Amino acid sequence: MLAIFLETLNITAPVFAMLFLGVLLKRIDWINDNF
Repeated sequence: MLAIFLETLNITAPVFAMLFLGVLLKRIDWINDNF
């Protein structure tokens, strides 16, 4: 059970990290709409 959870986390964590990073950078105006 834990192995399945960790494997799922390994797959989804980078996606959520990129999404969170994008939102964060947009919020502090590093990324504008032209990007």
